[in-house]
Amino acid sequence: MSNIDNIIADITEVNNTYGFWIRDEHGKLRDDVICGEVIPFLEELKDYEIDMSQSEIKDMMNFWDSNFDKPKYERNNTYNYGANIDHDIDYRIVESDYDGVWFAFMIHRYGDVRGNYTDWAVCKFDNLYELWELESIRQSKNFDDGDKIERYTADINIFDECYNVYDNDEGEDVGYFYDREVPEVLEAIAKMRSEMEN
Repeated sequence: MSNIDNIIADITEVNNTYGFWIRDEHGKLRDDVICGEVIPFLEELKDYEIDMSQSEIKDMMNFWDSNFDKPKYERNNTYNYGANIDHDIDYRIVESDYDGVWFAFMIHRYGDVRGNYTDWAVCKFDNLYELWELESIRQSKNFDDGDKIERYTADINIFDECYNVYDNDEGEDVGYFYDREVPEVLEAIAKMRSEMEN
């Protein structure tokens, strides 16, 4: 199995075993929770994975740490900007003038975000645009308003903390939200609309 296959198996086991408050008893994301999921992103990354051992990846990142400066090198974690995702991603991006873009990452399993991560995996892209335009980075979730099924659609970017909500009945954007639970979002929408009427 590849590094990404191992990571998917690990995260799937975590979801099925622990679930946390965002998942049901079968490890599935609850209907009343709005957040992106890391597994579709991992599945799409498989097409770009480079076969490397964990020691090779760590050696490569040690080289990056000592030989690259921004803007050619980025170290980040989705936790640092409150990304709306079920498992945070700790990642490194290196832009090479002659060798494309390298994306090394590991996924937070659960608990304190300072530890408890999966193994690393590495992917290679022709350019940054190819990485940031992966379809699985943008996910959507439909939810009801209590009366109408799929009244709203939340457009989620798994690397961003807020998401846009679209009203399918009215055919218009409602606004940007940060809440993770549908009742909180519905309350914020009702408050926003009430203020607009007054």
